[in-house]
Amino acid sequence: MCPLKHWLFAVSCAVLLLGGCTTKSEPKHAEPAPRQEQPSKPRAEEQQTFPLTGLPAKGNIHQRVVGVMINNHPKARPQSGLSKADIVYEVLAEGDITRLLALYQSELPERVGPVRSARDYYIDLSEGYHALYVCHGWSPEAKARLEGGGIDYLNGLFYDGTLFQRVPFRKAPHNSYITFANIEKGAEQNGYAWTDNVPPLSFRTDEPSGKKVGTVHIAYSHRAYAQVEYQYVSEQKGYYRYSGGEQTIDYDTHKPVVVQNVMIIAAHHQVVDSHGRRDIDLVSGGKGYLLQGGVMQLIEWKNVDGRLLPYRDGAPIGFVPGKRDQYRAGTGDRPVEIITALSVARQRGGGFADWLATTFFPPKRKEEAAMQIDKLRGRELDQLFKAILSLRDLEECYRFFDDLCTVNEIQALAQRLEVARMLREGYTYHKIETETGASTATISRVKRCLNYGNDAYAMALDRIKEEQQQEEKEANEAVTD
Repeated sequence: MCPLKHWLFAVSCAVLLLGGCTTKSEPKHAEPAPRQEQPSKPRAEEQQTFPLTGLPAKGNIHQRVVGVMINNHPKARPQSGLSKADIVYEVLAEGDITRLLALYQSELPERVGPVRSARDYYIDLSEGYHALYVCHGWSPEAKARLEGGGIDYLNGLFYDGTLFQRVPFRKAPHNSYITFANIEKGAEQNGYAWTDNVPPLSFRTDEPSGKKVGTVHIAYSHRAYAQVEYQYVSEQKGYYRYSGGEQTIDYDTHKPVVVQNVMIIAAHHQVVDSHGRRDIDLVSGGKGYLLQGGVMQLIEWKNVDGRLLPYRDGAPIGFVPGKRDQYRAGTGDRPVEIITALSVARQRGGGFADWLATTFFPPKRKEEAAMQIDKLRGRELDQLFKAILSLRDLEECYRFFDDLCTVNEIQALAQRLEVARMLREGYTYHKIETETGASTATISRVKRCLNYGNDAYAMALDRIKEEQQQEEKEANEAVTD
């Protein structure tokens, strides 16, 4: 599997590192002595860790952070290089499309992309880590910030075809890529520092506590491609990420992304021009949620020297050591994601807490899940089900439900069963939406029932399949006879 260091996308590969933050002792060799003398004995020293992952350092801990704007349009997925990022922020750009800011320090991928244009609030997030900022294009506000001086950046507008290359397997504007060798080359050409003393994040050594949550669903809009889901996988001690119904993988390795920390925050969003560009308040702080180890806790988020960090009861909360934390941030309307994973979300009408209550699904064991229909049990419901069981064939079912239900009610039931079949067979949200006409909300509800319900969909579909197979067998035998 490919673990992410910090990806909350909110939020999301190389092999995911899942271990806790540990301290080891290993020998450090003394300075070389003259040949005629015996070398001094090695002495132990504390194991160094990477500042943004909390993992034992196996490389240059003084590598400068590099922040790359990653395209998240459906035509840009899957992306290259996300598996190596330490932190990924996912935040809305224009419309209902998010954009990713991937921060690299402990590992540098061979290439990253597709690279996309800058927005001013992504620059703010990058500056919290004094990162070399890499983009291809810019908004008027971002242009003013970057040209104003004081920020080291590489823009593909000025290096298209040199440092930045267009790949043949995608069309513009989803085809701009850059290698880290060229990022280092660009830094050298512009006199930018390539090393830095990066202040470390805070990491926890205890087990996370909170309410058990198995799945979180985030809808940036009603469209299928704007749906994001995180599912906790206990074997990986992290979260798989799904976007538009498809699992998030790294294009170059074909391995799934796994996230240790998912942080969802609420932030005020405001559209500021006719192009739909936004101003997002990432300074004032607010409420949020932090997912770690299959549990969720309510937090406050604060901007500390440009970094968005989780707090509870006024005290900072450490991240679980790992390859990525995601942060998500949002407006009062809907979510926006950001990876340690950090997601920035806009609150919906009922408020941030109400919205989250509808998107976090507890990992209940099916045998312990109370049926919602239990509260309706009684003589009237018994009569209804007995009447259905008394129907002898399809024709009687047609007649019975024609009298009992409206056409729309019958179609809704049939649609849900078809959605369940397609989900079980691995179809994407987009494919299901196109073929059945079901809304994303309906698809998500059916998926939740498949995961945490009473196995009714599976039971019905299996029996239908068995009957079809039996009919085919009898038909073949009749032909043979």
